[in-house]
Amino acid sequence: MNDRAGKLEEIIKRKVKVHEPLDEHTLLKVPVFAEYYIELDAQDVLIKTVNAARSLNLPVYILGSGTRIESQKEIKGLVIKNLCRRFDKASVKGTIRKNEIGVENMQVYAQAGVLMNQLVRFTIEEGLSGLEYQLGLPGTVGGAIFTNAKYQPKYLPVNKVLQSVTLLSETGDVQTYNGEVPYFVYTEEEWHESKDVILSVVFKLTPMDKKSLWERAEEAVKWRNENGKKQ
Repeated sequence: MNDRAGKLEEIIKRKVKVHEPLDEHTLLKVPVFAEYYIELDAQDVLIKTVNAARSLNLPVYILGSGTRIESQKEIKGLVIKNLCRRFDKASVKGTIRKNEIGVENMQVYAQAGVLMNQLVRFTIEEGLSGLEYQLGLPGTVGGAIFTNAKYQPKYLPVNKVLQSVTLLSETGDVQTYNGEVPYFVYTEEEWHESKDVILSVVFKLTPMDKKSLWERAEEAVKWRNENGKKQ
């Protein structure tokens, strides 16, 4: 164990793997190694780890499902596999008329490590529209937001129904942005050092019958199967 990895372990009280093969941790089994590697499933620990690594001048890379990772010999720095996967309905907006509740929209909270397909299926079963065309999209919520993944035939980006996004900034501050995702989150690179880490998001969804939602979702899955599941 080298000095920087040892110091990182002292700070976060977690084991850090050295020269870890990422083909075991990515969807596409790309043959690449991480100089340092750790898996985290608690957001407070993730924040502490990112800030600690940066204090040691270690580049930080956040790994979801690894659908966009490129083949290379080794990624220098700390690769964090984000397993923070909590999601739930957050709040509801509606009206009450004649003792009947009319729901206008529902906010759904999701941490960045949540698998997109799991979240989409949840929202469909809850009768909530906005993410159904993202069924079949590989990867995590954080990855989908980061790349602004979309259903191309109808040009429906996942960020269209984004209410807010919470980031860990390069300076170590946790900040929440309402509406559009800040421009500095996006990148054209396939694999990059994470400057601003997406922690969680809130989607604003609207009620719709499940049958119609599943029909839309199946349309999207069929298209992705025919045109490449990365889209």
